[in-house]
Amino acid sequence: MIVCLCNALREREVERNLARGIETVDEVFSSFDCEARCRSCVPDIAEMIVRERNRRLPTKVEEVPLLQAEGG
Repeated sequence: MIVCLCNALREREVERNLARGIETVDEVFSSFDCEARCRSCVPDIAEMIVRERNRRLPTKVEEVPLLQAEGG
């Protein structure tokens, strides 16, 4: 599916770049060496970023690192 008509960015291509650690909409466009033109795709790309961030979150309590108390 095409996410950005202006730049012909496909959903899979954007997801692949997000998996590499891209964190912002601007970084998405930079990774394709282009810019947002009409910006109608920005909300969809932002949603994709949120989904990728949520995917990276630990899923079990055991996976969440605990803070160590200072001095001990």
